[in-house]
Amino acid sequence: MKAIGTRYNGSYPAEDGSGVLPRVSIWSIWNEPNLPSWLSPAIEKKGKTRTDVGAMVYRNLAYAALGAFKASGHTAGKDTILLGETSPIGGAGANGTDSEFYHAVFCEDSRGHRLHGKAAKALGCKGKLKHMSVSGIAHHPYTRGAFSSLLGHQKAGNATIAYIPRLLRILKDGVRAHVLSRGAASKLYWTEFGVASSPPSSSGKGVSLATQAEWINQFQYISYVSRNVQEIVQFQLDDDAGLVTSAKTTFQTGLRFASTAQKPAFGAYRVPLYVVDNGSSLTVWGGVHAFNVGGQQVQLLNGGNVVKTIALGHNGYFLTKLPKRGGTWQLKWTRSDGTVFTSRTAKAVKKSKAIASRH
Repeated sequence: MKAIGTRYNGSYPAEDGSGVLPRVSIWSIWNEPNLPSWLSPAIEKKGKTRTDVGAMVYRNLAYAALGAFKASGHTAGKDTILLGETSPIGGAGANGTDSEFYHAVFCEDSRGHRLHGKAAKALGCKGKLKHMSVSGIAHHPYTRGAFSSLLGHQKAGNATIAYIPRLLRILKDGVRAHVLSRGAASKLYWTEFGVASSPPSSSGKGVSLATQAEWINQFQYISYVSRNVQEIVQFQLDDDAGLVTSAKTTFQTGLRFASTAQKPAFGAYRVPLYVVDNGSSLTVWGGVHAFNVGGQQVQLLNGGNVVKTIALGHNGYFLTKLPKRGGTWQLKWTRSDGTVFTSRTAKAVKKSKAIASRH
């Protein structure tokens, strides 16, 4: 980690003599460490007792990485350094839930109380834990299989996109343990999310192409209205191809097929639109996912007719309320070169089916 941090600290000379290599300022430590497929050993079971040994290993790795970052000129003050990259669903076998994993990292029990005795010894919890100087928390808020309802109920300890309050509550225990700062524990980065589509997934392993596009916009809307979510990353751009002989066992969450042919989700991601029926009014969220579009205008259409022209915010998005009306909605953006891009055709979704704040 120190070698990588040194190479990309903004002053390392390029081997070909062309100057210095660029500085890398966004870092994340490991991937899905609460799953044994990425970090093993993980959960060790003895009778009914589950001990998240993987969390102890990850804690030590994180401390080592943070020390290496500091030694090579990277700190949370200058850079974005993220902890976690956690998977959203665990609890079966050796897979740790987010609650199990983070509480073990913080040397706490499930209620946020400091571990003592054998439980503390098993997780290497000796004395006061050092503070982790990180900028925020990386997480992958998928639903099961990447094709289950975004608002579906989850077992205790898991944290899909509908469970932002639960994840924040778990991280708050890290603040009480003096491992995380309040600022870091409140900043969430979705560094992986996608919705599997069928085709190419086999039947029952993905949603329709139209539903994939709608759910991606729903995910974006839920993330946008949360004050805690800082950033989202779509996974993938293209579907998997050639990894195995069947699409049944690969991750088909691309905005394009493996052939690079665009799915409806591609256009929905580029020009997102989500309309929520509040009962007596509508909340409309949308924008343009492109470089430097802040301040540009988009047209909001109802039944094909322009009902409002909206200036995009500095981040390229808008959130507005309108009197309730029926029909379908669409967003139209005209790029500076005259090319016209449109969103998917959307219907208003009842608030109870659009967003949840599960605990």
